[in-house]
Amino acid sequence: MGAHDATVINATTYGLAKIGYGLTGGVLQIGGDVSSPAGTLEAWVNTTHSGAISVAVGNSGSQLWLGKDNTGKAAFGRPGLAVSSTVPINDGLWHHLALTVSGTVYTLWVDGVSAATSTHTSAFAFSASTRIGHYGIAATYPWVGSIDEVRFSNNVRYTAAFTPSATAFEVDANTTALFHLENSGSDEVPDTTPPTVPTGLATAPGPGTLLVSWTTSTDSSGSPSYEVFRATSSPVPLTTPIGTTAAGQTQYLDSAVSSPNTYYYAVKAVDSTGNKSAASAEVSGVPNVGATVVFAPNNASLVYSPENWDVSSVRAKTINPGAYLRFAVAGSPAKVKLTFDMAGVSSPLPILKYRVDDGGWQRATLASEVILTLPTTNAWPEHTVELVVMSTSEFVPRWSPQNAHVSLTGVEATGETAASLKATSKASKVALVFGDSIVEGYKNLLNVTTPDGSDSSVGWAYQLGGLLGAEVGCVGFGGTGWTVSGQGGVPKLASSYTSLWSGQARPFTVVPDIIIISLGHNDGSTDVPAVTTEAATVINGLLAATPITTQIVVLRPFSGRQAAPLQAAVSAAGSARVRYVDTAGWWTAGDALDGVHPTGYSSTRTLAPKVAEAVRNVTDRREYINVGGVAVPTSPARI
Repeated sequence: MGAHDATVINATTYGLAKIGYGLTGGVLQIGGDVSSPAGTLEAWVNTTHSGAISVAVGNSGSQLWLGKDNTGKAAFGRPGLAVSSTVPINDGLWHHLALTVSGTVYTLWVDGVSAATSTHTSAFAFSASTRIGHYGIAATYPWVGSIDEVRFSNNVRYTAAFTPSATAFEVDANTTALFHLENSGSDEVPDTTPPTVPTGLATAPGPGTLLVSWTTSTDSSGSPSYEVFRATSSPVPLTTPIGTTAAGQTQYLDSAVSSPNTYYYAVKAVDSTGNKSAASAEVSGVPNVGATVVFAPNNASLVYSPENWDVSSVRAKTINPGAYLRFAVAGSPAKVKLTFDMAGVSSPLPILKYRVDDGGWQRATLASEVILTLPTTNAWPEHTVELVVMSTSEFVPRWSPQNAHVSLTGVEATGETAASLKATSKASKVALVFGDSIVEGYKNLLNVTTPDGSDSSVGWAYQLGGLLGAEVGCVGFGGTGWTVSGQGGVPKLASSYTSLWSGQARPFTVVPDIIIISLGHNDGSTDVPAVTTEAATVINGLLAATPITTQIVVLRPFSGRQAAPLQAAVSAAGSARVRYVDTAGWWTAGDALDGVHPTGYSSTRTLAPKVAEAVRNVTDRREYINVGGVAVPTSPARI
């Protein structure tokens, strides 16, 4: 029996529901108190009823309920003080309702969107008198419809818009009661039993590495994952793990070590609901010295994104999110480390994103050393590495001085034998993109101003590399425009496009096949005549700085601003190398978390393909002949 198994109050009936079966009639009373100072009540509901309050889950002791009001809209509260949303839910469809309580703030979520808030002095209180199917002790406000997946939690699960789970709710460490309503009122009891303690710890030294292994722990919920703790002396502090393995993985390769130091390890097992075992017995180990080779930033085998790095023998520096680096290191290295110059870098620090071989993308906050996690899924004799500046802060100086820069000072590889860099192929075409915060991917993950809310690699500009088969240099600065300066002290485009940053000229040594400019949103909500003058200055300057093979595309901002001034500037240029592209209808503010900056999904799904198509329409200036009703090009495309 579950800890809060429900008893039948009115004759219950069950039928097909959101997930399997659900309650389609009658009332259940939960068997215990699921109250807490803060918490979440959630359920899936379906109804076509209107005309009276209808309660899916309610309690008379604390006078709280979750359901709908007398007009069919989602609501919560207590008799005489119902808080109604504006969201109707009596349409015969399944809707996810959630009530979260944080302090005295009560929030109603409908299908993952905040729909209503109110302040109550009571805590999250659902006692043993709570019922599923109507309100409180008396048969008050019965639910007319179906109910499925009722879960109580002792934490606030939802603080921002979310996508409700399309599968059955799962028990975790914060679940106090869960009713799947699969033809019964059984509570899926939270698992509070930790896994068994890991045993048999051992270390295997490698060149600059230690492989820690142990025997499998057992747990009722399946194979646990493991937290690994390390120290340079015993006993090992058990506060912050150095890493966590995947479920069932009983070894951890520690690359953040060096010989001849001795390191001590302990391991804890963690089950799927968050229960942790006691720590294992400790084990120690000393890594081998190995052979370490350091490669300078200007090594010819390192491929940098074009026109947004300054590369020398001592450092490769950029201030641009979306700037990237590729290389391959041969010799079966056990450890690959990137070193960075942190002088002058201000918080919040830039965030890097990298992947090695067939592994997935991983994030790393910029530090003096970033040790790459090498995949254990292959036995390749060489590793391929991709690194991108995922994001930086817009709100620290990055033009003069450059307090948001990334400066690579070296690539180190350690293995049994000396490693080497392998030549990495470059795409035959080059694209250069100038723009504002939308080009650098600002707020495309989360509606926050810190770097963790942005990811240049899912921005439309970065995505052009794969779509065009080109190396792409992303140069985007939040707040900048044709006539206005931007965040971090970056000047307007006419004063900045020839420089990487203040005092550092943009070399234009890598000739771009295509230059794309997406700018104008920050210049004003209406047409600004000065945009024409500024845009003409930039266009003419780029025409002079590039050969006749370089094409220039000026995009209308996705918000639709400055269309007329930009068309006028392109027309005034009088060059067939410059084209204006109208982006009307490509994007709406609904595909943004803040109404301005496109989300990563809208950039990858819509904007990047549309920009790539527009670029090809401009640059694919081929002549065609009719061959059997098929248009066949007589010359190759430019891009």
